[in-house]
Parts: sequence; structure tokens; C-alpha cells
Amino acid sequence: MRLEIAVLGLLLLLAGLLHACISLPYIEVGEHQLPVIFGDLKRYAGLPGDYPLENISTDVFDGYMTHFYGSYWTSANLTPAEKASAWEFVKHGYSAKRMTAEEYEEFKAHALAVNSNLSTCGYYSALAYKDGFAGFVFNDESNKTPACASAPRRLCGGGFVLPYINDLGPEGAPSVESPTQDREKQGLVNESSPPITESKDQLLQVAFAAVSIGVLLLFTAFVVLSILNRRPPEPEHDEAEMHRTLSSETRIALLRELRQRDLTPTDLSLRLGKSKATVVEHLNKLVEAGFVEKKEEEGKKFVFYRLTRKGKAVLGAGG
Repeated sequence: MRLEIAVLGLLLLLAGLLHACISLPYIEVGEHQLPVIFGDLKRYAGLPGDYPLENISTDVFDGYMTHFYGSYWTSANLTPAEKASAWEFVKHGYSAKRMTAEEYEEFKAHALAVNSNLSTCGYYSALAYKDGFAGFVFNDESNKTPACASAPRRLCGGGFVLPYINDLGPEGAPSVESPTQDREKQGLVNESSPPITESKDQLLQVAFAAVSIGVLLLFTAFVVLSILNRRPPEPEHDEAEMHRTLSSETRIALLRELRQRDLTPTDLSLRLGKSKATVVEHLNKLVEAGFVEKKEEEGKKFVFYRLTRKGKAVLGAGG
């Protein structure tokens, strides 16, 4: 029995290492950041998992957002063109933020400043504007400098970005060049920018291999766990509750950090660059939702937080 448990633990560890990083494009309207989970979108629409995102209509997307986010989405009073623009960005792997064309110019200037700041690894690899929404891809683990390139990274096997047509290019004409050329036209590439050398096919092959191995290991672990511990299945997490919890970027970041290991509020505060009070407030919400639990040891003053099975399931659903 101990050997079987040890094997199960090893399988779960390998599966965790190979699991694709959680990558949730989100739509920012007002003060709310609303993640779009493609698996849930397809389930909502009754579509198979391999159904192409480009074939999903704006009306279906709008229904999904209304169903899961309610007033967070409907109170924004978006026009049909704005909804179509937001969906166009998200299905290409971008996050989207509502703003005017004038605000977008300020946003683009901010992105240039971030990309030029060599003291941080933050980097906007894509930026575009269309019908009331800015689309962007931000990477906080870029190869902007040698120090950034050599910094420790999470082991990832997923994520995608398809280069989008920038309708505010310097020449006023849309372009469909390679990602590097598209970024040059947007003014987001300078001499310190990392070159893109991997082809899309190579990246997709690596991502597919990593996810396939992870799925196989998870399936094996599930079978072994079912044999060792036959318990009635727990009820599935409430999808609306999950989306409300993930409507905060801070709570998503906390879940990501706790996926690595158990941490104290002080540790999390330092990692996220937020006050301890703010971190504790969001942790309490995660605890109330059942995604995180406190881990207190008698005789020790430190309180650790860790993911529950429900929290791990939420991260799995976000991939």
C-alpha cells in the first residue's frame, strides 16, 4: 500500500510539473477584470472541445459573459461593435481593455515606457486597438535583458497568441506580417527586444507534447487514486462562483502562487507587491469560496495558506 501511495505521489508531482501554466485572457470593463475560460465557453454553448474559437459568434460570447458575470458585464452597456471587438481580441489570445482612441495612445505610450525600462522584465509583446477596446499581451517573464532571460521561470507548456491586425498602425493601413514585423510597426520593438526565433509549429508541438503527457499522467493518477480510495465523488464546483472568484486578477495571482507551495500572507504580499491587508482580504474570499484553506500548526505563530482540491480543480479548469 505504501509503495502504491509513493507511486501515486510521484505521478501527481510529474503531472504538476508538466501542467500548462494557467493563462486566462481577460476583459477589463470599469473596475472589473473578467477572465474568459474557453472550455466553459464551449460547454455553455454545447460545443465540442475541439470546436474552433474563430467560428464562435459574438452573440454566443455575449451570452456566456452575461450568464457567468451578470451585472459585471451587462452594466458596462457595451455596443454590439464593442462586444465584437472584445471577443475578436480574446479569441486571438489577447486581453482586452475598454478605452477611447485617445486613451489608447496614452496606453501605448505607457507600454513603450514599460518595454524600455530595463530594470524590469515586464514586456508588452502585442498591442492593438479596435472599436472601443485595446487588445494587449503582457509578459512579466520576458527575455528583455540577460538577467530576465536567466531568471527562474514556471515550467509551462501552454498559451497562445495569434498576431492581430493593428488598425492604428503608423501608416494607417492594417498589416498581417509576422509577430516581429507587426510589433515593429506598432513601435513596440527596440534594439533590446528579444528576437522571435521559434516557429509557431514548434511551439504548438512542444505545448501539445507537454499537455498530452500531463493528461496521461493525470489519468493514471486518477485511476490509481480511485482504486486506493473509493469515496463518493464531491459535487462539482459552482461555475458562477468560480467566475466571480476569478474576476479579480489579485485572486488569480494568489491561486497561481499557492499552486507552487504553501505560503504565508507575508510571503504572498512580497511576491505580488501588494499590502498584507489587501492580500489577507482576498485570501479570506478564497477561503470562503472553498478554494484555499488555512494551515495552522500548534506552537507556531505563522499561518500558511494552501490550495484545496476545489482550488486545484479551478486552476485545472482555467487551462
